[in-house]
Amino acid sequence: MSKVIFLILLLCFIGVINASGSIFNPTDAEIDQIIEMSDSEFSSGTKFASLTTLNVREGPCTDKKIVTTLGSDVVVTYTGKSITACGHTWFSVSGTFGQGYASSTYLRQVVNPGAGSAFRNSAAQWAASKAGSCYSQANRYGNPCYDCSSLVHLAYKQSGKPNVPLTTRLYPNSAVKEISKNEIAAGDILWREGHVGMYLGNGQVVNAENEKNGVKIRTFANFRYTKIYRVL
Repeated sequence: MSKVIFLILLLCFIGVINASGSIFNPTDAEIDQIIEMSDSEFSSGTKFASLTTLNVREGPCTDKKIVTTLGSDVVVTYTGKSITACGHTWFSVSGTFGQGYASSTYLRQVVNPGAGSAFRNSAAQWAASKAGSCYSQANRYGNPCYDCSSLVHLAYKQSGKPNVPLTTRLYPNSAVKEISKNEIAAGDILWREGHVGMYLGNGQVVNAENEKNGVKIRTFANFRYTKIYRVL
């Protein structure tokens, strides 16, 4: 038995014998390209929307032919197949273009927003209307400037939700809950240490950046965050 184990370990060390009898030693690059099927938490028929401009490809890798390029917030249907390859998890999706593969990194699940979505939309619209305003930490209550936290706080205060944190250090509190990227919708708060912004939909984020830039609307794809919070 010990000899058998030794031989198996030796073969694993040397390489893998293929069907023709030759030995295959995969390189690191080849190993990275090996496709692994993975179970998805989503069922077939789940709707997703693109977070930004997104290529749908014939196969699950960036070297595969592009079937179509989606704009922001284009809805596609998940077919139930999830594949990990080329450094991404790829969802098989369908739409008017037919069928193809898209990176799940740039997709969000389309969910029924349910009760309460109106105040989040109101907050997003209010915050977006402040684009072009000045930035100030000393005078941050909208006369006429904001900092990142006060912009988000005041957007929700005027929407009837006054308990959203007024500083990034207080996230999360009882007024918010953490959600996943696939659930993101207008009004959700993008947080990283020392900074917050608000997702507007259509692949856009509004945030009070700094004294030089003031309040700006940026693309979601280029906005750095570590957590997403939804106001309850």
